[in-house]
Parts: sequence; C-alpha cells; structure tokens
Amino acid sequence: MLDDGRLLLTRPAPPAAPPAGPVAPARSVAGPRLLVGLILACAYAAFAQGATALPQETRLQVLVAGLTLAGAIAWLGGGSDRPRASRAALIGVALLAAFAGWCGLSLLWSVSPADTWIELNRSIDYALVAALALAAASRVTAPAELAARGLLAVCLAGALYALGGKVVPWVHIPGLFDLNQTAIFSRLRAPLDYWNALGLLCVLGVPLALRLSTDVTRQPNARVRSLLGLALLLTVLGMTYSRGGVLALLVALAATTWLGGPRLRGLLAFALAALAAVPPLAFAFARSALTHDNVPLHERVAPGLELGLVLVLCLLALAYAGRRLIATEAYYPEDPVRTARVWRGLRRGGLVLAALVLIGLLVSSRGLFGEISHQVDSFAQAKAVPVSDPARLLSTNSGNRWVWWKEAAGAFSARPLGGWGAGSFPTTHLLYRKPPPLSVRQPHNVPLQLLAETGLIGALLALGGIAALITAALRRVRHAPPGREQALAAACLAAAIAWLVHGVFDWDWDIPGVTLPALVLLAVSAAAAKPLRPPDPRPASGRPHTAARLALAGLTLGLAAICGSAILPALSQSKANQALDQAAATTTPAGLQQAAATADLAARLDPLDDVPLIDAGIIADRRGLLLTERTYLLRAAARSPYDAAPWVRLAYVATELGDRAGLLAASARALSLDPIGTPSLGLAITSEAFIALPQDSATATGTPLAP
Repeated sequence: MLDDGRLLLTRPAPPAAPPAGPVAPARSVAGPRLLVGLILACAYAAFAQGATALPQETRLQVLVAGLTLAGAIAWLGGGSDRPRASRAALIGVALLAAFAGWCGLSLLWSVSPADTWIELNRSIDYALVAALALAAASRVTAPAELAARGLLAVCLAGALYALGGKVVPWVHIPGLFDLNQTAIFSRLRAPLDYWNALGLLCVLGVPLALRLSTDVTRQPNARVRSLLGLALLLTVLGMTYSRGGVLALLVALAATTWLGGPRLRGLLAFALAALAAVPPLAFAFARSALTHDNVPLHERVAPGLELGLVLVLCLLALAYAGRRLIATEAYYPEDPVRTARVWRGLRRGGLVLAALVLIGLLVSSRGLFGEISHQVDSFAQAKAVPVSDPARLLSTNSGNRWVWWKEAAGAFSARPLGGWGAGSFPTTHLLYRKPPPLSVRQPHNVPLQLLAETGLIGALLALGGIAALITAALRRVRHAPPGREQALAAACLAAAIAWLVHGVFDWDWDIPGVTLPALVLLAVSAAAAKPLRPPDPRPASGRPHTAARLALAGLTLGLAAICGSAILPALSQSKANQALDQAAATTTPAGLQQAAATADLAARLDPLDDVPLIDAGIIADRRGLLLTERTYLLRAAARSPYDAAPWVRLAYVATELGDRAGLLAASARALSLDPIGTPSLGLAITSEAFIALPQDSATATGTPLAP
C-alpha cells in the first residue's frame, strides 16, 4: 500500500529453483528400518525353538545376510548418510569377524568337520548382527528407545506364550501353535524349547521394562504397562526353575542400578513387581498338577485357569499400586539428603542380613566351614537332579556341570592354542567323560567351550570382541547426557552383561534365540549416545562412486557365499532324512535304489558330514549289499575319523561278513573313540567271542583303520 492509500499490486516472486542434484537427507530411514529388521530376526529366532537346529538356524542366517545387503545398498549405493562407530566398537566387531575366520581355519584340524562348518556359519551370523546393529543404531535418533521397546515386546511375547502352557494348555490352533507344552515337562521352556534359555530371555527384558516403568517423562499408562510386563517376566522366570536365570537376574538388577537412571525408583518398582509375582508362583509351586511331569491334560485345565485368575488379580493390584506410586511422585521430588538416608538404610539392612546368615551358618550342625565344604562337594557331585522340582531353585548342585567343565578343561589342556575345532565338543567329550556316561553337546560354560573347541586364540578373539563392545558401551553410557536415552542405553548394556554372566553356566553361544538379542542390545548401547551428523548442504551424487560400487559387488558375492554355506548343510540334512523315509516306505529294488540316490546326493551336498554316508550304508544293508555298505562306512570314517558311529556299524558289517580281523579292528577303534559308550562296550563284548575263531570267510578282507 502506498502512502496515498492506493494498493500496489505486485507479482509474487517465482519459487526458488530446485537444487541441481538430490540433497543429502538429514537422517536416513535405513537405520530405523534395519534395526526393526534385526528385532524381527530376534523374534523369529526366539519362536523357532531358539534357532539351534537346522533348518531354522539356516533361515535366520539367510535373513541376517539379507538385512546386511539391504544396509550395504542403503549406505554404499549413494544418497544416504554413512554410519560411524567408535574405535572400541569397531575393534569389537573386527574381533568377532576374526573369530569367525578362525572357526573356518579350524576346519584344517577339526575332529568334527561337519559341526565346525555349522559353528562357522553361526559365528559369521553373530559378527554380521553386531556390525549391522552398530551401524543401524548410529543412524537412529533414539536407538536405545527403539531397541528397548522392540526387544521387550519380543521377551514379553515369549513369556506369554510360555505361560499359556500353564494357564490354557488346551488351546490349540492346527498349523499355528499348540499351547500344550507342559505335557511331558511341567517346567516352562517354550518357545525356545529350553528352560534356561527361556529364563534368560525373560532376564534380558527385565532391565528394559524396569527403565521404561521408571521414566517420569512417559505417560502413566505406559509406565504401568511396563511395570506389569516386569511382573510377568519375573513370574515366567520363576516357573522355569532356572538357577542361572535367577543369578543373571541379580546381575541385571545390580548393573541397571549401577549404570544409571532412577536408582531408588527402579529398586522400588522391581520390589513391587517381584511382590506381585509371589502369589502366582506360590500357587503354581503348591499344585502337583502344575509341577509334576506327564500329567494328563484334563488334570491341568482347572489348576491352570485358577493360576491365571491369581495372576490377573495380582496384576490388577500391581496396576493400582503403580498408579498410586506415580501419583505421589509429584509430591515427593528427589531430595539428595533423603536419598542418601535411604541408601544408608539399605546398606545397613544388607549388613544385618549378611550377619544373620553368618550366624545361622555358625550355629548349624556342620558349622561355617563344614557347611561351605558340604556345599562345594554338592556342587561338584555328579548325580541325577529332578528337573521339574521347584525345590531345585534352592539346590547348590551344579547339575553335572562340574563334570562337563573338567572335560572341557582336559580338552583345552591337550590342545591349548588351536583347540579341537569349532563345535567339536560333542566329539571330544566322549574321549574325556567318566562313568556314568552323561551325554551332552556343550560343557554348559561358554568360555570353557571356546577354549576347548577353538583354543586360547579363538577364546581371546570371541571374548575380546565382546569385551571391546562392552567397553565401548560403557564409555557411551558414561558420557551421554542424563535422560531417557541414557537410561535405556544403560538398561540395554545391563541386559548384555547379564547374558555374558549367564554364559558361564550355560551354552548360550549355541542358542541364537538369546545371543542375537544380547548382541543387538550390546551394539545399540555402544552406539546409543552417538549424535547424528548435520545434513550436508552440498548436493549428493545420485550414483555411488566406482569404489563404492566395487565394494557393494564384492559384499554381495560374499553374502551370497555365506547364504550358500548356510543352506548346503541344511539341504544335505533334509535329503538324508528324505532318503531314510524313502527306504522305510518301500521294499522294492527300484524304491531302495531311489533312496540310495537321494542319500548320495545328500553326501555330495555336505562333503564334511558322515551322516549321509552312514544313511547310505543303512540303505545298502536293506538292499543286501554288505560290501557296498562297508564302502560307504569307510568313506564316512574318513570324513569324521573321531566319530565312533561308522566304526560301530563297520563292526556289525564285519560280523555279517565273517570278517574276524575287521571286527576286531573296528571294535578297537570304536572303543578308543567312545570308551564308555554303550555301543562301544557292546562291541567289546561281542568281539571277545571272535578272538579265537579262525578267519576262513571268503569275504574277510579286513577293515583298515583310519590313519
């Protein structure tokens, strides 16, 4: 408008011309999507029976490889900001990758090549998960928030599914799920199919639920839901009867309190949730239908519904108490003087409790040192402990772990640098075990397992990688500004520390269903406080550079090789099982020949496994081709010289052929590989009858021993 009142009409300015090229985004969407993808992979692993067997583990490895390729395309393909990490975190990932390479190198001296191949694929998967989680978290505004909420949902889903086996075991949807999981064992173990793994999954969720429930910046309803989730996790943990889980829980609580966040408020929330879990646990422990094994379904329906009612009432009471507690927070702000007074009271209470325990030991019948000696002897004693008795929570017996630890220590002392080969403990365990013959595939101690299988070098690489990631996470948590993200990052780190401690008492390294979530939480806590780079004002190139394209092509080929390495053992196992099914379903020569061809294909798909060749020998036996069976078994023995199974069958083939020398040689070899195994001892007794017999069979050519 001009001074004289006339309006001055002006043409609006034309819009600014668009930039010459695409502008680099302020933050990439690849990070959140890949982190969500990793959380979904953890969910699959948990509900695929822990992904401990083929082909479930194979599917998980292919999924992780696909996520890695997606991240590489996003970050190397141009138009996306690149992830960064601290030096300690990069060292941790590099050490895990080096451990995977060491596992592959151990194929040169492994006594169980097929198991080493499986362990190689698993270690590659772990290294990829750690690297991908670290990279994805570094490109998310609040990675700890996303990881904590997502993985807590996974833990709660697993806990609810397991609890369904107690409360509503009659629910069954064909093709989807069957909640009658306690038909054989009353101890909760689904969906991971192992009670200690389920207990650890619950423990991983405890620090996350604890910090989400004590965050004063959240809505009260969200905090109450997290508190209820915490009580549910504690309830399911108690029904696993897992002593290692209880120990890991105490470590998780201590680490969560020490690392940061609202300490006293967290202890109070934990106490309320634990108090709410006591009535349902007491009810479940008191009902024989819920604690005994092999109880018919109709006898478990009514007690299960009653348990569900008790649990619902306790959760409702907890919700009311939680709301009242949240409402009073505004009237009682944090006071350093009052906080210090409370901590002094807690320390004094702990000292009084410790003094009472000490006095009780002094006045006991065995005395202080006598009681300690008794508990040490009980820990080391090998005996059968009822697995479904809630009283085992108070037992100090190691559950035969001490025996397995000594076996692993003996294997390590024999080959201290390189070990016997990754994944080889199921084989070496047979050489070191003492009566009674306890069959086991892991020593239930991750550090000792790594020492026995991969030697000092492999153990230093794997444990050093975890230690480097923990160091990076500690630095991030310590230097992060106080707030929601720092508290959740501390909770993620506390959960990872609990997983590490639990591994001293179990075989968590071989259970991706609990190790993958722990690695994701650890990597996220190492990257949680990393700020995003400011957007680059310069135009971004629409196409990757030549070096990036070459790197992407090389990575694609490498991931394809990793997928092939994961698929071949699973496909071989599937074909071997198919061959046996074909042989069992037919009696015609043509059908048996087809089964033999399938077994041959299985043997070619996995050139390290002797099982397809043993299956081919079984099929040849059904066809009456004893010499062909012996050929297959000798090939199997050459593939796995330390496996007693082919030698046991070779001895029986020699018996059928009248081959006295072959029988004695195969029996001796089987007995040397499995000195106290039932098949080997049976062969020793059988071969005694042939020692004095003349060798006058026309087919007696002798079974050569493997070098």
